[in-house]
Amino acid sequence: MSQENSEKVISETILFKITSETHDPKVAEKMRDLLNDKMPLSRLLKASYRSGFIELMDDDDISVSKVLFDTGALHANYIASHFIDRHKHVLSRFMVDHSSTTILGDGQTKVSINQVVVLTVRFEDELQNSYSAELPFCVFDMAQNDMIIGLPAILKHFTPLLVSMIYGAQLHDEESVNGLNSLNDDLVEPWSDPNAVDAPEDSDTPIPCSFPTVLYYMELSHDEAVKEYLDLIPTQVSSDFLHGTQKPLMKLLTSLGVRVFVPTNWNGLTQIDPIKIETLPDMPTQHRPKARPISPKLWEHAASELRRLQGYMYRASSSPVASPIVVAPKATAPFIRMCGDYTWLNPYLLSLNFPIPHVQQELNKICKFEVFLDLDMTNSFHQIPITNETSELLWVVTPLGQFEPIFLPEGIPPASQILQRTVTDIFRDFLDWMIVIFDNFLCSGVRL
Repeated sequence: MSQENSEKVISETILFKITSETHDPKVAEKMRDLLNDKMPLSRLLKASYRSGFIELMDDDDISVSKVLFDTGALHANYIASHFIDRHKHVLSRFMVDHSSTTILGDGQTKVSINQVVVLTVRFEDELQNSYSAELPFCVFDMAQNDMIIGLPAILKHFTPLLVSMIYGAQLHDEESVNGLNSLNDDLVEPWSDPNAVDAPEDSDTPIPCSFPTVLYYMELSHDEAVKEYLDLIPTQVSSDFLHGTQKPLMKLLTSLGVRVFVPTNWNGLTQIDPIKIETLPDMPTQHRPKARPISPKLWEHAASELRRLQGYMYRASSSPVASPIVVAPKATAPFIRMCGDYTWLNPYLLSLNFPIPHVQQELNKICKFEVFLDLDMTNSFHQIPITNETSELLWVVTPLGQFEPIFLPEGIPPASQILQRTVTDIFRDFLDWMIVIFDNFLCSGVRL
């Protein structure tokens, strides 16, 4: 926008009638009545924070970390002088001199305004709906906020956004989801600066994930997965053994082996009944946390991955009990991993207390044998189907909606006992010559 156009916008907008005479209690009362008529719930919330962006036609958008939507700012919008100084090389062309006075929220303190900037700002709600407007801002020396959106702009451009923030704030109070905010007002909203350099610990920390191995193969096309499987055979099978049984072994590995190790879908263990997890009597009947923010860098990949996962690992849900998700980047497609965070739920889940075999005792059992075969069960938890009631307990809330797992996920206390009980039942008739502990199986025998 040129300086001439900026001056025109400023001269034509009512937002910059900000002399002391415009601080009229009657005007304030009328605007608040208008707000309350449009949004009765606005009585619950006078102000709320949101991060956003300044849109620039010929340059990268500028992230604004701390924007206060303030229904008490009756006449204008404001931008912090420290924010202008930080981005002066970009924003100086939008600046114009201006002379007026504004009165702060206490109704008494007067502040001189010497500069105004006209900017296009954009904000998003929890469902990624976008709201933008071209607004004039008074440059004002304030320490706590980067930007303040006043009541007139809220009424004209951002009413639906304020509604979503009001519901979010009400839910926040009821669930006490993010108690850290009450401990420290200086905490930075997660992912508020999409241009920030990733912290070293992000790359050093293992990626949290439900269904990791099976997801890897599901991310590949079937032809790609089969090729990778066949390429692994020479590295995973002894060359002497492969040479000695070349025809029958290769036929087995390239026919039945492909169907077993590179499935076209994921059905889990189809011969067992779905597992139901019991809960304590005092478990809440409702728990709906806010959807955790996802880094703008990861949003496109996360949205695509969430849609894809609905095909075989998750399905849409409307359960009244929910948990948030943890999202982390990875280097290869689909560039995202996610899992449920069941921290709040775990204390209410009943463990089975199924006995876990003692390793030393199990080893004593097979001392008389001479030949051993070690097997490792692939994706053990995720082969165990769960009942609809259990799926509803474990559903997760995301910015794209609510989903529940079809198979047993990691991260819940009963999972290990459920797995041990399942494999013990499957191999019960062979336990005289097998060690079965979780997803590790040791078969033993004698030489003929």
